[in-house]
Amino acid sequence: MGQRHKARCVILEVLYSIEVGGEKNIETNLDYCSSLHNLSDDGFAFAKRLFGVVRDNLADIDGTLKQHINNWDINRLAIVDKNILRLGVGEIKCFPETPIKVAIDEAIELAKKYGSADSGRFVNGVLDAICDIDDMDNA
Repeated sequence: MGQRHKARCVILEVLYSIEVGGEKNIETNLDYCSSLHNLSDDGFAFAKRLFGVVRDNLADIDGTLKQHINNWDINRLAIVDKNILRLGVGEIKCFPETPIKVAIDEAIELAKKYGSADSGRFVNGVLDAICDIDDMDNA
């Protein structure tokens, strides 16, 4: 498993902990989860950067998700699925060095690992819908 994949796992775990327990001890959680996944210095730097992007752009990311989640309120989504989508959208929109297909595939893998049986298909559908419309912004 590559360092960036491990970093995405770390960020998902940190986002989940924030959603469930509030924004207490974020740095401690980030350090702890990073040590559990044996992140290298480069992996940790990527994780911190990705976390910062998601946190700093949360309103914009959630706005994008709300536009593309048909017949669902974002607050009714499973916490894991919602945070995987946030992570995926953040990476797609703010990491031009990551190919869109890679960001989507990584989000799907996280959904399969951490979500329900249907999470992978759900995440794929939402991110594909977002990229179909936003592809012109990324060209």
